[in-house]
Amino acid sequence: MNTKLFIIAVLLTSLMITAIITDLTWYLIKNWTVGLILLLYPVALYFIPVKPNWKRALLVGAGVCAIGFILFLNKWLGGGDIKLLVVGSIWAGESAVLLFFTLSFILWFLEALIL
Repeated sequence: MNTKLFIIAVLLTSLMITAIITDLTWYLIKNWTVGLILLLYPVALYFIPVKPNWKRALLVGAGVCAIGFILFLNKWLGGGDIKLLVVGSIWAGESAVLLFFTLSFILWFLEALIL
């Protein structure tokens, strides 16, 4: 594996774990965490040998943002959760967004059971 991609993967994983820990402890996902996850995406695109369709990934993120806005208005999910879903769906792209949502909602369900 490319060293630069490994560093990006470690940073992404660390930021996601940070988001999980802050959400579990303070019910808050910090904006800087979500912002750094988003900023890592173009950096990863630069170093990935096979380029994904980033324009469609942004469209997926926009769609998730629109749906997330409705979920937020109905108080079904918090703003930090929505932001993390949007950024995660951009990373997942159109081909893996359903898997990302499935795993995310399973983890959120388990978190709700714990809390």
